[in-house]
Amino acid sequence: MEGGGLFLFYLHNSEKDELSCVMQLSNITSHNVAYKVKTTAPRKYCVRPKREIILPGSTCDVTVLMQASKQIISDYNCKDKFLIQCVVAEHGATFEDITDDMFTEESRRVFEEFEFNVVCVPNTPPSPVPENPEEAALSTLSSTSENIGSKNP
Repeated sequence: MEGGGLFLFYLHNSEKDELSCVMQLSNITSHNVAYKVKTTAPRKYCVRPKREIILPGSTCDVTVLMQASKQIISDYNCKDKFLIQCVVAEHGATFEDITDDMFTEESRRVFEEFEFNVVCVPNTPPSPVPENPEEAALSTLSSTSENIGSKNP
């Protein structure tokens, strides 16, 4: 995992829709890694799985659901954050072995933390196709930068 990043939520015009974002965590080490996800707004988000063991060379998809509400739809200036904590776990460790104590300095385990900011953007229809080649090149460049910024680490 790389440190820092964004969770992008594309807002709909309906307050009935849950908004979701999927992040893929990869374990590139030769050890089992346990992770835990925390947020500054636990009532607003549902994270699944919130904690898990990732085997060496494996990946895990983490889904973050934002509960729909009028406030979210009208508030593009979101200040919510997520913290992902990762720690080397014992060989053979399972989900039941993950404890909050593993992620403290007192545990004397090596752990890393990664912070992510939440960004809410309006869900807008795609731009019209440009008529001339110069507009097409600018449109492609703009579209590429949006895609790079929207990737989850």
